[in-house]
Amino acid sequence: MIPDLLEIGFVRKLKGFQGLIKVATKEQFEDALVNASFIFINMDGSKVPFGIERVELANDVVLKLDHVTSSEDATALVGKELYLPVSLFDDEDLGSKTSDDLYYGHVHGYSLIDTAGKKVGTIEIVEQYPGQEMATLTMPNGRSALVPLVDAYILEVDQEASTIKMDLPEGVIPD
Repeated sequence: MIPDLLEIGFVRKLKGFQGLIKVATKEQFEDALVNASFIFINMDGSKVPFGIERVELANDVVLKLDHVTSSEDATALVGKELYLPVSLFDDEDLGSKTSDDLYYGHVHGYSLIDTAGKKVGTIEIVEQYPGQEMATLTMPNGRSALVPLVDAYILEVDQEASTIKMDLPEGVIPD
């Protein structure tokens, strides 16, 4: 049985020719990554487990995975999302919860909907700022906006539809 998983980032690119990969992840997930013995990678919609041989934390986070021994093997992983079991994280690593008991770290890819039911954009990343978490939103016109994820603005979270309905103050979303 696959455990509950949290998306922690994605494979950015190769490092060298021995199958090492550089990953993009937030600093808050690094401790869990270092302590993990395996990681799940989204391969065509399925979460496939890979054993972790080594984690390097320097300027970049670099992983050496079991059975990924060549640049060809590693190339197949570039751009793929990375997941770890939620059980590896403390509550503070996961970030705040929404009013519907959903961790904000889980809302990557959710659509943000306004009070009229119109899609405002897609949540690309959630980051912790002093006092609140902020979502970087990609709007249909390709522009980005920072949106505060605070309970006062959240009207509804639909996990099945992957949407968050919000009543945002005037000016938060640029025209």
